[in-house]
Amino acid sequence: MKTNLETAAVVGLSWFAGTLATSFVAGPIGWIGGPALLAAGEFYRRKNRLGMGEVSLGVAQFTWHNAMAASQVMSREAEDVIPVYSNVVQRVTTLVDHGVQRPEVDLVQWVSDKGKLRSLIIAGLPGEGKTHTAKALIHALLQVFPERYLKICTLDRGLSHDDSAPETWLGLGDDFFAEEMDSIRQEIEAAEAEMEQRYQDAKGGKEVNKYPYIVFIDELVATMGMLKTGNKQYDDAIDKTLKNLLVRGPKARVWIMGATQMLDCQGTGMNQAVLKLFEFLVFPQLGSSATSWRNLPSVAEQAYIIQELQGAPQRNPKPVAVLRGGRGSVMTMPRIDIPDHVAVIAPGDEIEQWLESQAEVMSAAVAEGLSASKTWDRRVDLPKGVSKSKLKTNDFWQRFRTRHAEMADTQKGNRESEPGRTDEDL
Repeated sequence: MKTNLETAAVVGLSWFAGTLATSFVAGPIGWIGGPALLAAGEFYRRKNRLGMGEVSLGVAQFTWHNAMAASQVMSREAEDVIPVYSNVVQRVTTLVDHGVQRPEVDLVQWVSDKGKLRSLIIAGLPGEGKTHTAKALIHALLQVFPERYLKICTLDRGLSHDDSAPETWLGLGDDFFAEEMDSIRQEIEAAEAEMEQRYQDAKGGKEVNKYPYIVFIDELVATMGMLKTGNKQYDDAIDKTLKNLLVRGPKARVWIMGATQMLDCQGTGMNQAVLKLFEFLVFPQLGSSATSWRNLPSVAEQAYIIQELQGAPQRNPKPVAVLRGGRGSVMTMPRIDIPDHVAVIAPGDEIEQWLESQAEVMSAAVAEGLSASKTWDRRVDLPKGVSKSKLKTNDFWQRFRTRHAEMADTQKGNRESEPGRTDEDL
């Protein structure tokens, strides 16, 4: 039966192709090829003694199987081609709790405004989603800032509460991590050195490349306490470094970020004045305790925040306390999905360097209205050994096409903003 259905599909397709050729193809190809295909289909139908019903069934089966195969191939390709900067997917936009709606916490938007961004602490007890949100924050930073320095300081990478699913930090490579106390201290000191260099360059009239410089410290409050050695001179130095970064870092786009299970800074060298320089995102169980706020800025909404968090649901979405710019409010922390692994461009990436070298060529092509494929074939000077084949497995082609599209969108935006232009002009 299977062989007959395959033969029937061939017959049906021959009839279909012959009909199209006869009806729509001009010249000898249509006049001769169309009837020839129709005759061939009829010959095979009679030879195999196929009825019209079998021909119809064969065509239907052929169409179904090929559609399913194409769908699977597309699905595999979609999985293989990972965007360089993945989007943070937020499923819920508002929280409705007993009729109350609150604005959501959008981490991508939070970190996008570099002018207002300050150092940030995510605070919550185990199981509240603190670590997941911290990873989402890092994901947002990678998405928003293609050019950046990011170091994740953590003392417990590699182990997870779930033995069957090892904890990962977005699958980032070892060069993103500092995992020893000495290394963590060095990262904090290096951040201060970078900040000071930027200020010196600005004073000297030099161009300052203020790419975001971010040191993320997991369990920040506890880690700062462990950095203390008992040597007053040594301990005061790290305390002074942290204060310097918190006060002067934002203008230089150098930030300390972190997560913590506790808001009691006693024994860490950080006092209330230092904590006031952070922004906070506090989860319900920790934030609903009045004692948790004794080291944080005094805000008029404090009683309201505590009351709201005490009645919070222990599931996502949930309300969280947000302290920004000296003001406290309650917002929604929606359910956030982040991937186990993300692809990022590492400093010195050869493809990114090649893209930078082709920027002028791509800009000229976009200005002339050329497509990415035409530019690829006609203009781009490829590295030795790289094929022009525009396959989804060709990383050079994928990144080129993405960059070309970004340039085209930017230029379109510039044209749309020009005075006197209308949609017809575009």
